[in-house]
Amino acid sequence: MSAIEELNDKARSSWEENKNSNEQIEVVIKGGAMGAAQYIVGTNQRVLVIKPPFMPFASTTFTDFPYRKVNGIAFKLGWDGGYVAIQGAGLELPEDLEEALASPNAIGLPRLNTNKSVTEAGVKTLRGLINAAQDAPPTSTSTGAPSRAEELLKLKGLMDAGVLSKEEFEAEKKRLLST
Repeated sequence: MSAIEELNDKARSSWEENKNSNEQIEVVIKGGAMGAAQYIVGTNQRVLVIKPPFMPFASTTFTDFPYRKVNGIAFKLGWDGGYVAIQGAGLELPEDLEEALASPNAIGLPRLNTNKSVTEAGVKTLRGLINAAQDAPPTSTSTGAPSRAEELLKLKGLMDAGVLSKEEFEAEKKRLLST
């Protein structure tokens, strides 16, 4: 089953309306209670919390968090349930299942409907996506031109690969820093 197929119709519709160009779902963590599914979705660009409504007339809650603003993912599952929550500046961890169900940065995990090993695997994948995004060089400026830091990293990679000599690298570095 592909990740998008794990979303119910309302969540899938919300995803289609809010996705960015070239954005793909990498992992889906499912939670919720009493037939009201909730999802944490890791994409190649960000992490999302999608909470389709239980009532047909209500709207889906769709909250996104850029990876660079996420400090981590909390996962708690006890005898009475638990949660998966996005951690970051100004985001509070829920105290229990009920708080998680209402929180914009968490999904609730009812104990009886949660497969712990599947949820743990999803959390592990999501943590990997966050770490990879935070380890990546900063994106270029809005002008579309690469930043000096990006150019230097690219030159260093070329030197490390043996394409540029140390002297050529130093000359290009000096040229970049003088502009």
